[in-house]
Amino acid sequence: MAWINAGPYDDDATLNLRTDNHQDEIGRVRAALRLRLKLSENQSPTPVTGSRILFDARSLQTATFGARGIGRFALAALQSARENATDSELVLLVDKTLEKLPEDLAGGCEQITRVTRENVAQFSLLIQPSPMTATAAPLVPLLKSDIHKIAVVFDFIPMHYPTIYLSNVAARAEYAAGLDALRNYNDFICISKLAEDEVRSWLGKESIAKITTSVAWPKDVFPQGLSTETAGTKTGPIVVMTGDEPRKNTYGALAAIGAATAGQDEERNVVVLGMAGQGTRVHHWSIAAAMRPGEAQTLGRISDAEMHELLATAELVVVASFDEGLSLPVIEALRAGAPVVASDIPAHRELIGSSGYLAPAGDIKAMARAIRFHRGKASTYLQQVKQLSRHQHEDLESTIATKISARGNNVENIADNTAAEFASMGQPVVTTERLSIGFATPWEPQRSGVADFSAATVRELAKLADVTVYTTSGGLVEDSIKHANIEDVIANGHDHDVFVSVVGNSHFHIPFIEVLNSIDAVAIAHDTRMVEYYMAMRGQGGVEQVMVRGQEKRSLDPALDDQIDDMRLLENAGFWEIANQSTMLILHAPSAAPRIAAETGVTPRLLPFANQRVPNTAQITQEMRDEARQRLNFNPDKIHLGTFGFVDLRTKLTDVVVEAAAWLSQWGYNISLHLAGSASDTDTKALLKRAEEAGIQECEITGFLTDEQFRDYLLAVDLGVQLRVSPLLGVSGPLSDLAAFGTTSIASSGLAIDVDTPDFVDRLPDDVSSLMVAEAIEKRILNPIPHEIREEQRLAYLEAKSPTRYAEALLELLKEAAGGDR
Repeated sequence: MAWINAGPYDDDATLNLRTDNHQDEIGRVRAALRLRLKLSENQSPTPVTGSRILFDARSLQTATFGARGIGRFALAALQSARENATDSELVLLVDKTLEKLPEDLAGGCEQITRVTRENVAQFSLLIQPSPMTATAAPLVPLLKSDIHKIAVVFDFIPMHYPTIYLSNVAARAEYAAGLDALRNYNDFICISKLAEDEVRSWLGKESIAKITTSVAWPKDVFPQGLSTETAGTKTGPIVVMTGDEPRKNTYGALAAIGAATAGQDEERNVVVLGMAGQGTRVHHWSIAAAMRPGEAQTLGRISDAEMHELLATAELVVVASFDEGLSLPVIEALRAGAPVVASDIPAHRELIGSSGYLAPAGDIKAMARAIRFHRGKASTYLQQVKQLSRHQHEDLESTIATKISARGNNVENIADNTAAEFASMGQPVVTTERLSIGFATPWEPQRSGVADFSAATVRELAKLADVTVYTTSGGLVEDSIKHANIEDVIANGHDHDVFVSVVGNSHFHIPFIEVLNSIDAVAIAHDTRMVEYYMAMRGQGGVEQVMVRGQEKRSLDPALDDQIDDMRLLENAGFWEIANQSTMLILHAPSAAPRIAAETGVTPRLLPFANQRVPNTAQITQEMRDEARQRLNFNPDKIHLGTFGFVDLRTKLTDVVVEAAAWLSQWGYNISLHLAGSASDTDTKALLKRAEEAGIQECEITGFLTDEQFRDYLLAVDLGVQLRVSPLLGVSGPLSDLAAFGTTSIASSGLAIDVDTPDFVDRLPDDVSSLMVAEAIEKRILNPIPHEIREEQRLAYLEAKSPTRYAEALLELLKEAAGGDR
């Protein structure tokens, strides 16, 4: 996309350098290997002393699993756990970057994001309804303990088809870590006899004596005493029950149906379930399967009741998958009274036996013969449902209930631990000592305004508390401040009283956002949107998911491209994950805080934006400004306008500044325009061409400036111009710098509000034209503010917005986050 290519986020060399192998394939491998090492450590198991139950509810937080498959089993297990344990006994493990658990599922249960060595002793039972869905990293201390650990096992399909599911090193390493974690469970509830046999074979003879295995289904999967009154000749559609992955063999099913029904006079009536949103692909497959256009219909997402109603009219259901752990489509078809033709795989043989209605998944001719013979046959259905009714399994709900009640005398002998007692485990002990703070941030000389800000404020914070700075290889922290690499925290955690991670909308912040996945941390956000960050890291689909997470509206309108091109249309700032992961979210932008609170459900705490670029002298004199102009070779006969920071036409209205300078030139003012910052090659060419065509004789784009050069420009320009297309696009550090140097300026109102500028910064509406900007500049040129007044206001601003004041206010918030006064 043009907009991302033009920005600072998509330079491949820079991005690869700054990711430092985070969240890319190498980063995923390293994380998986770290997890495997932790799981392999020999340590004394934590004895069971608690009575609480931990239920991993992460698989219920995403619509990917829905109410079928994993989601169906997880939901049944959770409902049983809540029926057989009190909410104070049951603790839910959640991922705060995902959707929040519905209240009817979570009830009054406490929700945590990880188990620590300090609180592991509180538990007596772990229920894991989906051990291979999410990383086991938050559970490691519990997996290494002596408590009873239950896992619901679905299948080992990725090992059956490694070239498809484990096609790269990262996927293989992550799956291996999942298997390592699975070995730490001692009770396996399997969804099929096939899965149970695989578990026992995979664990080996030595482990079988130490574990318990069983097969269980939720009660509603196949109710006892299923009526067969619906059996009979059906004239409805042939239904293909499938899914959007090659293993489901959708085309094979369509091809077999096409062959089986070839030559018939009537139009085919084929309905495809499980390919919602993929109608075009199914249409082309059906044409390739010799069907006429429109004979195969792809349904969108439908409810269970709607699916049952459809299947009840079907003359045949075709399930052609190459592999399954438990074939719910076969069960659902028979529940509705429809006969089934299915692939001849172990999962299908387990349910409906071996007969002519099974055919090899890759044999189109054999499957076509089966379809011709069995479509609409009541006798086929009766044979299949009779076989299914013989399947040996327990009720999942009853099995979970039994496991909970069998926790042993431990529950009776140990007093209940209240939620408050549990919450206090692992929290810092309140003392009168200095607070120990871990501070993860970009740092000088990295080319980021955040690096400058953190360096200025953390130096002051280090005078008030024991601070350790964690940064990346490009940050050079002075020896007077303790420092280490952020990789140390990602790999090993920390032992500080409180940890702070500085997040922002660029590649500099990749590891500082990643660390939120593994530790509890306060997040300080310097940007008020994260859209470009997630686009660079996850692509368009990934950023759209973040933007709709937690929202009633489940799709973007207008399209994302249009919103990025005109940031005034931005529907969502993309803060859901960061706001919900952090223990406290701190912003510097009063204008953005209400919106982020509404979008995330988290109320940000506000700190006044501190000025990090303080002049080197107590006073700013006209002589100092003249000297800076001489160093920069400014023409003394011109009016010098400056706009500061990275040039971004989409958000900072740099083109409007150029056009305003053009108006002033046409009005007879001798203008020299300075864009003090770096720009993409495309924007540089476009802006300089526009300036030349508009008759601006002097216009420069400086590129990246050293701190000394930047200070000279702040002093040398006659008037600064800082604009934004919207007040919700972040705090302006350069505007704060202009205020600190006493330079007359004009700025968008939202920026001025967030920075709390002095009166010598004129405020413009956020929606402005180049003519309005030119008129505002002319007004200030004709009516200059006396130096003495600006100097008085400048000094008051510096006092109120000093890094020292900021550090003091931040320390109070961090004491609160640490859990006590210090």
